[in-house]
This record gives sequence, structure tokens and C-alpha cells, in this order.
Amino acid sequence: MARVLIVEDETSQRYLISNLLTCHGHEAVATCGPLDAAQAIEWFRPDVVVADYHAGIDQTGLEAAETLRGVLPNVRLVFVTQESKEILEEDARHLKPFRVVNQPWHCQDLMGAVQAELD
Repeated sequence: MARVLIVEDETSQRYLISNLLTCHGHEAVATCGPLDAAQAIEWFRPDVVVADYHAGIDQTGLEAAETLRGVLPNVRLVFVTQESKEILEEDARHLKPFRVVNQPWHCQDLMGAVQAELD
């Protein structure tokens, strides 16, 4: 079982990802954006962060990942995005290693990316 922090601004996606992770035996905490995620890591130390690349108004999921990595340098990252994988990999190259799951995502793709980061 892993501890997974979700950074997702869309309520339905937050709920879906949280339930999927929980059904697979993980402990999931869902936040509605980067600022909430930064507060959550004060009491929840995740093994993996699943972040919507464009989550949040004040910050993006990419900026949230940068902040979280500053506090937890070994936290693993999975980005969910509508952008092309190549664009995200270029923008986030300084955060490697990480996984990218394109939207619309399938359960097996998201769970596969989370599991690959845990292995």
C-alpha cells in the first residue's frame, strides 16, 4: 500500500482517482489544487503524487510538483494531462523521473503509472 496525494481541480476527476487508488489498496488524499497540496504535505507524506498538469488557478500541477519535490525530494510523480507527452516532458524535464498519463485516461493506464513509480 502506498500513500498517494492527488492534485486535481475537477471534483469528478478527484473523486474518480481517489476511489480508484483506494480500491487498489492505496491510501489517497485528494486536494483541489496546488495550494491545498502544499498544506496537505504538512500532515500527509505521500510516496507518489498524481497531479493534473493544469490543476489550479494560482499554480499549475507542474508548479505544485516543484514545490512538493522541494519538501520531499524523493516523492514520485505522475502527471495527468491533455497536453502531448512531449510538451510535458520538455516543461518538466528538471523533475525527472516521472510518468505521464494522457487524458482521457483509462484505469489500467493510471494504475500502471502509479505502480511503475512504486517499483
